[in-house]
Amino acid sequence: ISIVSRFNIDLYEESNTSSKVVSRLFRGDKLILLKDSENNKVSPELVNKYKWYFVETTESKKGWLKGESIDNVKENESELLESLKVSTDENRGEIIYKLGLLKSEKAKNNIIEIYNSGCKYACLDALGTYRDKSLIQLFVKELRKNNSNTIDSIYALGNYLDKDVVEYLKPYLDNDNIFLKKAAFQVLNRFDDKEINS
Repeated sequence: ISIVSRFNIDLYEESNTSSKVVSRLFRGDKLILLKDSENNKVSPELVNKYKWYFVETTESKKGWLKGESIDNVKENESELLESLKVSTDENRGEIIYKLGLLKSEKAKNNIIEIYNSGCKYACLDALGTYRDKSLIQLFVKELRKNNSNTIDSIYALGNYLDKDVVEYLKPYLDNDNIFLKKAAFQVLNRFDDKEINS
């Protein structure tokens, strides 16, 4: 499976960032790699972060995306869940991240269970890829704690193009913490008024 590995990234009409934006993609969105910038068929395992790739989304939108924004997920859900049982603090976050990219209901429920018992930063990151409106309050709860998970909550909420989410994020534009301010600016800058739901 090829997926978008960055938060809120643009899909371009041509293989450069000054061309027209075809669509906005979100971390965890699935992709089909059609060809590289030299018109070669490409295998997901051989993606070069410096090259451009012509891709198709699951919504049948086609456009160009730089390799640095594409990730390849090879593991299957059962293997990831098994490896989570014997994981260490060092690799648990990566396993949770990969589970989130699979976007299955079973994986989501496992991530929520892990969130409730610790490792919140990785869980917030993974759950943000689901864009499940039932999770918004979980991210808002972490926002309000104003701790090390706040920035992950800002990025997770950035996956929702929803007017209510914007209202939760706007106060962070005036935050004294430069990192929170920057995260809120990056996320809100990706929103287009026409795309925000009423």
